[in-house]
Amino acid sequence: MRLFWFKLIIFFLTSEAQGSVWLYPQLQEYENGVMNHDNELNPYGLDAPRPEFLAESQHIIKKEGETVTFNCATVSYKLFVLFMKKVATENNKEEILFTNKVEKNGQFTIKNVQRSDAGKYICFYVPHPDGPLVELIHTLEVQYSPRILSHSVDQHVAYGSSVTLECSAEGNPTPRITWSKVYGRLPSGSYEEDGHSMTFKNVNGHVEGNYSCKANNGIGNPDVKHIFVYVEYKPAIITENAIIRTGEGDRVELVCIVYSRPTASVIWKKDNTTLTIEPNITKQGSGYRHALVINQVSVGDFGEYKCIAENSKGFDTGFISMTDKPKAPLITSYKYGGEEHYYILTWKSLSWYPITEYQIMYRKARINEWSDKSGPWEILSVFDGNEVKTRGLRHTTRSLRHTTRDLQHYMKYNITHLDAGTDYQVILKVKNHVRWSYYTMYEFSTRKVTARSVTVVKPNAKVEAMMTIETVM
Repeated sequence: MRLFWFKLIIFFLTSEAQGSVWLYPQLQEYENGVMNHDNELNPYGLDAPRPEFLAESQHIIKKEGETVTFNCATVSYKLFVLFMKKVATENNKEEILFTNKVEKNGQFTIKNVQRSDAGKYICFYVPHPDGPLVELIHTLEVQYSPRILSHSVDQHVAYGSSVTLECSAEGNPTPRITWSKVYGRLPSGSYEEDGHSMTFKNVNGHVEGNYSCKANNGIGNPDVKHIFVYVEYKPAIITENAIIRTGEGDRVELVCIVYSRPTASVIWKKDNTTLTIEPNITKQGSGYRHALVINQVSVGDFGEYKCIAENSKGFDTGFISMTDKPKAPLITSYKYGGEEHYYILTWKSLSWYPITEYQIMYRKARINEWSDKSGPWEILSVFDGNEVKTRGLRHTTRSLRHTTRDLQHYMKYNITHLDAGTDYQVILKVKNHVRWSYYTMYEFSTRKVTARSVTVVKPNAKVEAMMTIETVM
């Protein structure tokens, strides 16, 4: 009977280049206690020929998902044992890739490459446990699309302070990080800026908005994250109408537009007394617009109102006056539109009630061309259809006629018996049945007397002898 037995010998090989230890197994076969050298795995011993690589070291660049092939072929591949390992770039961890993954032509292939496959791949040919160790090193660089690792959260910033937005990303090649503002320019005025961070100093309302951090390296799609900056500030109030002209029985809205962050609380006061909800008074507030509604105005509702808005950053006050007084007249006639001896004065005034009276005062701006002293006032009042003029002219009667559109009243008056080529000053006020408006001051000029041509024909003279005399009146 023949007895066969086998002995497994493990040799420890050292790579001086990499400073690592490798296990090299050798299997020996014994027949009847005698080693059979014909079946020894590596019979060439120390005299084995030194292996030569057909390929040179390569730096291979691949994108994620692609296939990479490493060439480790030699002229006598079948004579040597092949080992490969990977030195990872991420954590320098070494990994043995078993020889059964190496193709017979000396190539090693990785399909669907991932970023974790990046690193150094080393081919080892070991001619004998005690023989020389030969290496061929290939480097694999894996390119992959960018990914934003961290970014600032939404920012709530006090008006006038500073804020920094930050954004970091990974990718190969190293991604470029750009900042932009959605629907507008950056506070610097540019549309785009580079960098891992962006700082705004002395923050104001123009800084508020949606900012995007974009990482792009040309591989795949860019990665984008959004950061919203909210600027917090004390309330700022704008009134829709600072003066409301109304009358008894009217329905009015007193409106304050409140801009604030955080949202402000709003209260209303009349003559420094806080208003509460009553059957005739309601409060409305939606977003920025806050209104105090008086459904039926009475005499006691006229006066000064305040809307007061307050948040954690401060407060602001808006003022609204509700009155039945007419608005001071706005003169609409042309300053230099007077004729030689009269001027048609036109104006308009805002009043809830009809205009029942007006008063015109006018005078020469200068008594004469040698004096800076103004002339005496001529006072003209028109009321209830009667016209009364003092200082100089007879009294006449005419109806108070004007047109009205909405609350706007349009009126005119012809001031007569004026001197030609003269500057005049005028003061005008109007009145409804309740009260007078404020005065309006104005200046106008009358036209100078124009030159006229007078033809004089001498007695017994021929037509050719006519003489033209220029006269000024």
